[in-house]
Amino acid sequence: YQRRVHGDDIIVITHTSEYGTRIAALKNSYFNDAFFLRTTGTNDVRLSGDNKPYGTTMPGGTIKFMWRDLQNNIRVICGGQQAVTSHLALAAPYSFFGVGRTNSYIEALWFGAYNQWNGGGDSYRKWLGLIPNSRVIVLPTPFNSTEQWELEVYVSPSQITFFVAAAMVGGLLLLAVPIVVLHYREKKSDEAERRAKSPISF
Repeated sequence: YQRRVHGDDIIVITHTSEYGTRIAALKNSYFNDAFFLRTTGTNDVRLSGDNKPYGTTMPGGTIKFMWRDLQNNIRVICGGQQAVTSHLALAAPYSFFGVGRTNSYIEALWFGAYNQWNGGGDSYRKWLGLIPNSRVIVLPTPFNSTEQWELEVYVSPSQITFFVAAAMVGGLLLLAVPIVVLHYREKKSDEAERRAKSPISF
């Protein structure tokens, strides 16, 4: 038997012959305002007709990013993309990370990969200030020059975009009213002062 209390919490009552009746309360801590980050690093292959080397997902590419949670604690997540490609493994062509609840931007994101042309070393680059709930595509080209690597960020419009725009317009109108009133008063005061200073002619 299940019963919801206070909208989201659940009380579960179970009865078995071995343990009898038990009551458990489950608190639903799901937040629908949690954020995510979806990243893809390409393999520096330029297909015919493409202006940029979108190619396909780079196996073994590593993504790391840092942000702050609601308690202002620094959080770091690191993950790879397509770690297994043998035996027809089904892997998504991107990496999907849960960011959780935050009131800030993604402070930094790193993308790195093994560089066989650089003496077997690693090549990576860092970007700052990304938007959560976005899709990030890294174009590591040319592979030997990390300074020229590009980052593309695609943001889906939110469901509350209209309300944010309406709030912004309303705020601007509220700020415009006192500005117009004060401007009119100042203009009237200047006109009165000009009349007072002007010579009287008969």
